[in-house]
Amino acid sequence: MITVYYDYLCPYAWRGVELLAALEIPFNAKHYSLVQGNHPSNTSLPRSAPMWKLVDQEIGGTGNAELPAYLDVNGSLEAFFASHAAMQQGQEAHLRFTLELFRARHANKKDLNAQTALAAAELAGLDMNAFATARADEAKCRAELAIDLEEAGKLGVFGTPTIQLETGDIAYFRFDKLPENQEGKLEIWNIFKQTLLSDARIGTIKRAKP
Repeated sequence: MITVYYDYLCPYAWRGVELLAALEIPFNAKHYSLVQGNHPSNTSLPRSAPMWKLVDQEIGGTGNAELPAYLDVNGSLEAFFASHAAMQQGQEAHLRFTLELFRARHANKKDLNAQTALAAAELAGLDMNAFATARADEAKCRAELAIDLEEAGKLGVFGTPTIQLETGDIAYFRFDKLPENQEGKLEIWNIFKQTLLSDARIGTIKRAKP
């Protein structure tokens, strides 16, 4: 099964998850923090050894003091903790939650906070008592998030979505528009896989912008 690293802050990650869901491609969900990856304290440091770590921050703390508003420490923690709580109800339930939270943030322009995460859990049809219990165990959510971020760092993840195929090949996969029809969605996915698996070992394709 493929593995996908994503951050709820990222619209490209949203499109990537929507693509996989539409094509019914199962994946292991992992988290990567754009806040941690772009924090000035981590500039020039190996991604596997950051100085500033998201899991060391507290919700409602002063972690955003050195960051632009869009790199939201509180929102990231709320989203990641809720995501780990939703994982306790299985892969299908977690995917439904992930899609609802992404849509709330990027389609409906909601802030990432506890209320938005709770609404996403309800729309996803989760067992709300179980979700509340799992979310209340913040120490477990924090520990699980730390494992995700450590794994991402060791792999050199730098953006989202980053997708690791069953072969171990791994790459950042950004596209600007999700096709409406299934044929277009399948074409995007096949292009990504073929590029990643090609013997040419293509490292970068990036459109020029005038």
